[in-house]
Amino acid sequence: MKTQIWKLAIAVLLIGTLVPAHAQISKVAQTGLQFLKVEMSPRAAALGGAYTLIGNDATAMFANPAGLALSENRIDVFVGYVPWIADINYNAIAAKADLGNIGTIGVHYIGTDYGDDIIGTRWSSATDAGFIETGTVNVTAGALGVAYARSLTDKFSIGGQVKHTFQSLGENLFADSTTVKNEVSGLAYDFGTIFYPGYKSLRFGMSIRNFAADFKYQEDSFSLPLTFRMGMAMDVLDFMGDHSNQLLVAVD
Repeated sequence: MKTQIWKLAIAVLLIGTLVPAHAQISKVAQTGLQFLKVEMSPRAAALGGAYTLIGNDATAMFANPAGLALSENRIDVFVGYVPWIADINYNAIAAKADLGNIGTIGVHYIGTDYGDDIIGTRWSSATDAGFIETGTVNVTAGALGVAYARSLTDKFSIGGQVKHTFQSLGENLFADSTTVKNEVSGLAYDFGTIFYPGYKSLRFGMSIRNFAADFKYQEDSFSLPLTFRMGMAMDVLDFMGDHSNQLLVAVD
């Protein structure tokens, strides 16, 4: 009897979890401005994105802004180019400056190049295909961010960033000859921390990226690709005592 009750309880729990999941299935994968997820730093890409605790130069603004406070250089500049799928290209530039006791500030920009071969169409009964081409559609997107980071102690660093993000997907032409521009823009926020507990080079940290209110095209709203990461990193050669080389292991 007890076995049957347990089976019934498990079945009820499974149904209870599957029903709300099915009810929300229409919201799956409805994030926009996907370029915000692309790794702009080649080092971050080579590490599979495990960069939350490693980025300590201008590229930290693309992963964890707290890393800006740990930079070894007073001034640092990064320029990147990422050739993506479907002939899409991303361009990025970032710069940071260490202001001493005040903290570290940084600024970055990400621009997209979707090419000039995106052709718009409009319904038409005058052609066999059922549509006519309306010419090239100008599609653009980008983000401009300003960051600030500071080491509150010799073990704990914190950083934040605000970004103006935007995207334009051309125009819609309606039957009454009116046009509506498909454009969205707004602010997004990044936040991160890095903590050294005091055991050799071991550190822990976290970052939250692309926290923002929903954007909206016409009647359809969507979220930015909100990302929360936790990680740890350490130079494992520390276990061998004094050493001149480094073998850094990071997990996000």
